[in-house]
Amino acid sequence: MRTAAFHWVLGMTLLLGGIVLSNNQANASTCGNAVIARWFDNRDAAISLRFDDSLASHVDYVIPVLNRYGIKATFMVNPGLERYQMHRDFWERKVPAMGHELGNHTAHHRGARTIREAEREIGEVSELIWRLYPTRSRVTVFASGGGRRCLWGGRQWSDAAPEYKQLVAKYNLIDLYDGHHPATGINSRDSEVSIDKRLHDAINTHGHLPFVFHNIGTPTMLERMRALVDGFEATCRKEQFEQFLDRLSRVRNKVWIAPLTQILKYEHEYRNAKLEMIDSGEHFYKYRLIAAGDPMYDQELTVVASVATSINAKVYQGSILIKHSIVDGHKIMFNVRPVSSVVIINNIS
Repeated sequence: MRTAAFHWVLGMTLLLGGIVLSNNQANASTCGNAVIARWFDNRDAAISLRFDDSLASHVDYVIPVLNRYGIKATFMVNPGLERYQMHRDFWERKVPAMGHELGNHTAHHRGARTIREAEREIGEVSELIWRLYPTRSRVTVFASGGGRRCLWGGRQWSDAAPEYKQLVAKYNLIDLYDGHHPATGINSRDSEVSIDKRLHDAINTHGHLPFVFHNIGTPTMLERMRALVDGFEATCRKEQFEQFLDRLSRVRNKVWIAPLTQILKYEHEYRNAKLEMIDSGEHFYKYRLIAAGDPMYDQELTVVASVATSINAKVYQGSILIKHSIVDGHKIMFNVRPVSSVVIINNIS
């Protein structure tokens, strides 16, 4: 009996020891793994808020409310219109200082009959935005003024002649009406359930969900009549808008909420970047970051790395020491510039 018991204990000890060893080996095998996160700060999804037409409600109500919630948004402006000129100092001095983004919605929101006119409608707005954001790259979001109904050389923007579309490349514009940038709007007809579903679908699919707004407040009589005819309603009521922001705030630990250009830059960089380990030792991991190399795309990328211990870890991109945060005892997170370079994690054990 003693012999049998001894062999049973010995067998169980070896078995359990093997399990522990196997688990430790598995943990050790993950050390050094590093990935570029799908979204900045390793969030599950991205959400942007876009407001079109530089309306009075954006100045008087929307921006103060967004500031209260700590949310930065994109405002597609028409600098040639009187309603913009009435608040020019606010749009051009205060809005950039608050961290919000201005986008190119053309000067007068009416299209252009000739390529020369189109150059003024598009180019002058881009040059204004470049002056207002001197430290930011010149990539800017663009929506042809008046949506798809305005005519450019006698055609809708989607069918405009190639020379019109060439202005997009000339002024480093991301064309939001090129068929690759779907968005969703909210108006008084949307239920709480439908809004919640859109938010949770974005989180579950790890996608980018852009919300587009026009007026925030009470629909005009003209808007009410139009809604009866074609079902389109551009106005979102104030109480509904704030309910939406409340919902957004409840999931902000899961989503990256940022101006539209930042998110689209990250998306482009993520698709074109690669991170691979090139060397490792007892106290370091070395990686090669391969990026697209377009200097216009300058949004930092987030990296999550598994390490033996995060206590004394130091992270370098090239020779520059960069900050990192501890995800848990064996994972760290840090942001890198989207340029091809060597990334090193030191003091890992």
